[in-house]
Amino acid sequence: MPGPVLPPNAQTPGSYLNPGGTGSFKLLDLCKMAMVKIGAIDPAENPSGQEAADVQGQANILIDSWNAARAYIWANKFFTGLITPNLQPHQIGPTGTAGFNQAAGILQRPVKILRASILLNALGASPWIGQTTVRLKVLVHQDKGSWWAAKAAPGVASVTPTDMYYEEDWPNGSIFLWVVPTVAYPLELLLQTLISQYQLADTVTLPQGGTMAFVYSLAEMIAPDFDLPWTAGLEQLKRAALRRFTNLNITSPQMGTRDAGIPGGKGTGKRSDYNYISKQVND
Repeated sequence: MPGPVLPPNAQTPGSYLNPGGTGSFKLLDLCKMAMVKIGAIDPAENPSGQEAADVQGQANILIDSWNAARAYIWANKFFTGLITPNLQPHQIGPTGTAGFNQAAGILQRPVKILRASILLNALGASPWIGQTTVRLKVLVHQDKGSWWAAKAAPGVASVTPTDMYYEEDWPNGSIFLWVVPTVAYPLELLLQTLISQYQLADTVTLPQGGTMAFVYSLAEMIAPDFDLPWTAGLEQLKRAALRRFTNLNITSPQMGTRDAGIPGGKGTGKRSDYNYISKQVND
């Protein structure tokens, strides 16, 4: 019985690299795919060095744009940094405060801090994952500074902070903790994941659906640079790809009411005593 027919291992000039799975293309491969979609090059061609560099720049601009929109972000991640006592604010970013900078794994300042906790019983423990700890919630105020501006005594210091405000400064964000912590507790943050910037030889990491959405979005960006039209057919394919990708990343908020969407008739906070048949409030 003959065995299965396998594809050749050798790569032909101008061909895409064998991906080996979702999200494992090189950036150069995706740039070439985008150029082929608009007819800038033939599938058997390679872009010139200048063309590849130009499309690489557009690709990283596209990534930067996606990082600013929650619909393109497929996951959040936990990060833990050690508080510097009596410091206000803590800077988080590539050149931020020790424990919250590039050396600690923060390559770009976070777009948002979604949740925060002080890790109790973890003093001196590193890494904190796997330690027997207790999360003490720190309320993150998402009001663009209104809460922090209203604090009458922002410099009050104590052992454990209860609230924080995150200012999206650049290139480092600013974490304002209240009260100002006096103990070097670990501060655990839930951050919105950022897509990395890439060189042409880097492997682009995108989940299912992301590669097609990225290629068509990039193709639309570069079409004017090559003086080529963006057709209605390409637009339809791009929108379908983006819809499939972003629908996976958008969650609808859960809502609850006391009774079938109608508030309580007497404002008691109990289940409504309104009778839907008689249209009267029961005594």
